[in-house]
Amino acid sequence: MKKTMYSLMASLVVLSVCGLFAACAGSKSIKNVCGTLDGPLAEDSVPAKVKLAMDNAKKIHPHEIMSDTANDVSVMSIDQADEISTEGFGIMVTKGSQSTTFPQIRNVRQPKARYNKATGDLWLATSAMEGTGVQVERLYQIRFKEDGQAFIANTVNPYDVQQAFCKHLGYTTEGEKISIYFDEELIDSVKNTVTDMGGFDEDALWIGEQIIFDLTFTYHQPCCDTPANSHSGDSHSPLNQPRVCVTPGVKFVTGLVLHYDNMPEISANITVDDKGALTLSDIDVRKKSTCMLAIDKYLVNTFGSQYTQGDICIPVSSYVDIDNTNPDELLVLGDFWVFNLNLAGDTLKTVSGGNHPGLMHLKEKADSFEVIAFDQVEDGAGNLESAKRIFGENYEAFHYVNGNDQVKDSIRTKAISDYVKKHGLSATMYQDYGWPAVKLQK
Repeated sequence: MKKTMYSLMASLVVLSVCGLFAACAGSKSIKNVCGTLDGPLAEDSVPAKVKLAMDNAKKIHPHEIMSDTANDVSVMSIDQADEISTEGFGIMVTKGSQSTTFPQIRNVRQPKARYNKATGDLWLATSAMEGTGVQVERLYQIRFKEDGQAFIANTVNPYDVQQAFCKHLGYTTEGEKISIYFDEELIDSVKNTVTDMGGFDEDALWIGEQIIFDLTFTYHQPCCDTPANSHSGDSHSPLNQPRVCVTPGVKFVTGLVLHYDNMPEISANITVDDKGALTLSDIDVRKKSTCMLAIDKYLVNTFGSQYTQGDICIPVSSYVDIDNTNPDELLVLGDFWVFNLNLAGDTLKTVSGGNHPGLMHLKEKADSFEVIAFDQVEDGAGNLESAKRIFGENYEAFHYVNGNDQVKDSIRTKAISDYVKKHGLSATMYQDYGWPAVKLQK
């Protein structure tokens, strides 16, 4: 499961940072956004035995990434060469009857591919770095000789993407608010909702842990509403080049987090010239909300109704990861709760509720989303095993939000406070049975 992990409402994901912060200019009132990648990411070396096996294999075991039957182009990942595992390496590109193998290209985390008939380019995005809260992709521009043999024309290093965005993006902080700028033009403002993090660090806003590519050529990002700000062109018009998407993270005094509930996704068309230099254009800033609403509705209707009823039901979600690589289905990993409460004076008193962590499957319908399936972590003896199976490499991030009472309480308080403000309730506190009341955020 990828880390575009585009997590959403009231979420908090601690990141493992693989690079030191690059030097950040900060003498102006608008500070430069920092980058976590301190240099170009080298491509992993394919193990010698794996390359030898692929070069001499009589039989390979492929897995389809893309099949464009109209243009007779397909892309496969190679899982085994004869009976030898390729250990996450190997891509095979076929045009017509000609197949070309690229042993050095990684194939973990389901690469994405798209052939552009208008330009004759095949674009391939593969994982360059992954970890808890991290999804960084590398982009390949593949072209074909007259006989159909494929070759790599250009490679876009994630570091170059990071640096291109850092040239344009800036920010200011004021109390608990961060304002984000593109070429000194305000594009968005967000507020910190995480308590006990010591406030913003001096270098508060950074990018480099979330760099993914959209190869649909008609920019449509799942889980996004209409653009909050679009700097040029029509973001929904057909494109002849890939689009790159980054999600900024926040550095607090006590550590780094990717705080998805407020952070926008910033995307741009990416153009690569014959020398490999890249250019960003058509900058777009998007908020994420429609899939959050669908998940909230599902939690209330499916689980809230199972418990003793109260005056209101409030869903609370800690989003761990979002996988939007499949255009037909959005996958959302999270720690999901529902609380039924009664309003007594100025206090919301908990009547019932429960925890339902797992994987949501959503399908887009018109301008909204619908939850079509839910893989829930089991209760009882199978809890740990099912949690590790469902969350996979995201298990540690899930354990952080699910097993940390301070984090859970902070997220819950924020969600209930938002609900009270949205619905104009008189509550100033909420209270669980047998516990002191907790003040809501103003």
